[in-house]
Amino acid sequence: MKISVKARLLYAIVLALVAAAYSVILFNVKHAWEDAHWIAYGFTLLAFLLLFLETFIPEGKYKRYPMFGMAVSKVSATYFAVQLFFGGILAMIVPNPPLLAVLIPEIVVLLAYLAATLAVVLAKGIIAAQDDRIGDKTRYLQSLLVSLERLDGAVPAEVRPQFAALKEDLRFSDPMSHDALVPLEERIRMKVYALCDAVDDKRLEGLEKEIATLRTLVHERNSRCRMLK
Repeated sequence: MKISVKARLLYAIVLALVAAAYSVILFNVKHAWEDAHWIAYGFTLLAFLLLFLETFIPEGKYKRYPMFGMAVSKVSATYFAVQLFFGGILAMIVPNPPLLAVLIPEIVVLLAYLAATLAVVLAKGIIAAQDDRIGDKTRYLQSLLVSLERLDGAVPAEVRPQFAALKEDLRFSDPMSHDALVPLEERIRMKVYALCDAVDDKRLEGLEKEIATLRTLVHERNSRCRMLK
């Protein structure tokens, strides 16, 4: 869901005011502060700060995959709620809490939050990279099809069934690929260009053989594609 800049700014201001109000109330209510209290207070302010900074994440960062943006927001909200309850309220109620009893859970919760956020970001990066690779290969296949389809009216009638079968082979080829297939895919590209040049130049002898060779290469690519998955 698209959130306007004005709404983001208003959210950031409200969050800053809530953090300020929390601090004012806390310092007016609690007068005896131990080291553990200061640690809990520091981690609580950090939780406020992380929520505040999240409002400045560019909207376009998760435009392609809004579900990951929602996941990051949910992780941040969960961390904030846990931190506010444990460090912002519970730790403050105890008069003299042991330092380690506060510090260790605070660090564990923060690390869990960072790990969860990192996992979401990495998952988004992996999926985006995979989609980009698929897009590149889809464009590769589409470019070959476009090159062949412009020959529809120029291909001799006797080889049109084989020519149509070649286009179908390319149309239904696996868009996924592998680095090991790059030489083969480049060979297919060159063969398609050579076929186009032959038809354009009216060099029609041996077209059936060229088309059969191309179909064999396309089948080989698709077969190796399945093996490399």
